[in-house]
Amino acid sequence: MAEISISTINVNDGHELGETSRAFTQRPNRDNKRPEDTLIVYCDLPTASDTTLDALAKTIADTYQSAPGGCATALRLSIKLANEQLLNQNLGAEPAVRGSVSCVAISGNHVVLAQSGPAIAYARAQNGAFERIAPPGRTPLFGSGGVEVYAANFVWQPGDAFVITGLTSLSNDGKVPDALIDACMSKGDGRLIAGYLNANVKAGFMAGLAFSLGAPTAPADRTAPRPVPHEPGVRQPKPTAASAWTNTPAITSSGLPARTASVTNTPSTPSGSGKVALYPRVERVIAALRLFIGQLRAVTRRSQQSSSIERASRIAIKLSPEAERTQRILFAGLALILPVIVAATVSAFSLQLSTESDMRSLRTQVQDKVKAAQTSFVNDPSNSAKPLSDAIAVIRGFELRAPGDKSFDATKLQLQTQVDSIFRVQRVGVTILPPFANASVRRIAAFDGGVYVLDTATNSVDQLVLSSAKTELTGTPIRVAPQRGVALPVIKDVTWTTPRNNRWPSTDGALMVGVDDAYLFSTGSGQLSTLKLGNKIPQTVAGDVYAGLFYQLDTAEGQIWRQRVQGESVLSTAYLTQPMAALQDGIDLVVDGSLFILRKPSSDPPIIRLTQGRATTFTLSGLPEPLRQPVAIATNTADPETGSLFVADSASGAIIELTKNGEYIRQIRAKNDEMVGVQDISYDFANDIFYAVSPRQLFVFKP
Repeated sequence: MAEISISTINVNDGHELGETSRAFTQRPNRDNKRPEDTLIVYCDLPTASDTTLDALAKTIADTYQSAPGGCATALRLSIKLANEQLLNQNLGAEPAVRGSVSCVAISGNHVVLAQSGPAIAYARAQNGAFERIAPPGRTPLFGSGGVEVYAANFVWQPGDAFVITGLTSLSNDGKVPDALIDACMSKGDGRLIAGYLNANVKAGFMAGLAFSLGAPTAPADRTAPRPVPHEPGVRQPKPTAASAWTNTPAITSSGLPARTASVTNTPSTPSGSGKVALYPRVERVIAALRLFIGQLRAVTRRSQQSSSIERASRIAIKLSPEAERTQRILFAGLALILPVIVAATVSAFSLQLSTESDMRSLRTQVQDKVKAAQTSFVNDPSNSAKPLSDAIAVIRGFELRAPGDKSFDATKLQLQTQVDSIFRVQRVGVTILPPFANASVRRIAAFDGGVYVLDTATNSVDQLVLSSAKTELTGTPIRVAPQRGVALPVIKDVTWTTPRNNRWPSTDGALMVGVDDAYLFSTGSGQLSTLKLGNKIPQTVAGDVYAGLFYQLDTAEGQIWRQRVQGESVLSTAYLTQPMAALQDGIDLVVDGSLFILRKPSSDPPIIRLTQGRATTFTLSGLPEPLRQPVAIATNTADPETGSLFVADSASGAIIELTKNGEYIRQIRAKNDEMVGVQDISYDFANDIFYAVSPRQLFVFKP
């Protein structure tokens, strides 16, 4: 197991800022599913609270330990689930928390780096090779829709060192040049690298983590950094006390990954003391109070042992020396403690007044916002959505400050109803089926008896059979793939195969679209067969069936592959005569004779329609607000001339209904927005119902 030296970088204009709350480390632990791996997380999220950072780090750590596959696969899934979590938190929040995340898994002789958002990393080999690592081009911010995860794999040698940071954690406009980072990374282990950077970043800001692997490069006596040749422009860091060189524990008692400790100049604690007196004046006051109370108790006990006649004699004639001493102690104690009591009382009273004043001010702000929104709705309903939404957001902020206060509940419901009327929102009751055992990215395919569910974390597909009313599961899920314990290559999507609606020529079942092959499950026989693809499609992201063919979206080529089954093999042909660059942003597709391809958030246009091998006109119109985080597309008919398209928006939890020419019809939302975080949708033609899935929940509703 590698010896890993980790330390925090946190410096601004030459001033070391100490520990940063953005860094976490999970050390090897035999109780973990990956017991020998070290996990390092750096969250470059400048507006995130410590609570948010802790929650994201815990999600990443838990998912990494439970995810199947190698380190890179586990890190990708961990980051994507953490992004889903942050997206849900950002809903309605101002300002939204966004930035980048860097994760490092050290496993065996490999260092796997995964980055999402504008993350930055530096690698320096023992032989002096230096590399700056960052996602290519403009990448979506972590905490927004359509994030990508970029991974790099290094086979480390003793003495190799790394630094991880992010765009908002580094003034890299010349103030913190790569040359300075390279020079500091040559100085030794992770602690020395952090020490040199903290000492030499004289202009600009830098925060992050430095770590190194292999045998320690610093001497055993760590009362000061080892001497190194001086280089122009690089200042030697100040010697640091022995106790400041700390390793982070493997895991905290709360289950959160431990924050990485920084190199500080805190004096070492005297041996055996067990604590550091940070507030000596307070300590002296407490000690005096303890002495006063102890002496008072002793005098009281001795006084109780004396006779009442002796006590009366001392009081009537003359105070004894012991009584005089008691009196002095009482007055001294009273003089000491009375100002403390008065200060605490005044402080508590002032705090109460301040809190009450803040709440009155906040209540007035809510009332003003509500009044302005209602006036806007009466005078100009079509343009009142924003003031109404702002008023709802202010009410939610008030509720966070006063959780037990229900005075604005009716007002909030009225405002929400008005917003829904403007946006043509239909609120529906949803049936929420029992939660999944694990959080995962899931894809679904409805059939007339229930739904097929693809769990990408376990690379498995289950058939869930529902009651006739579609309100509960009947029996236990049936494992469709893999069968008999045989592992399958990565499965990307699942779709229902049936002779109905001109979808598939054979019996009912499910088709699973993979990277190397496809797999066909027959409901009648319960067997899974492999369909050998003519072309391997490593960048398959989605698939669908229509008229006896199945279609695969290939984002690497910008192509749609049309697959025809011939026995146990598949004949592959390109649907487009020339690849289309716009398809490289595709994330889902649905086929009804025409092909509709949904693209990543912020893509323009968000939906492309292909008919007979070429793009045809499709323009979104009438949307009350832009799509925020589209994730899936479906249709409720197999006829290109009838029916509607449905687009799932994960950020809002809305299912947006469009005509097949792109005109906005309405949006469907759960009554209490339970479908926020939706990942996929599928329509059951036979029963006229929709299924929607989130990382942990499956929903059923009538459109």
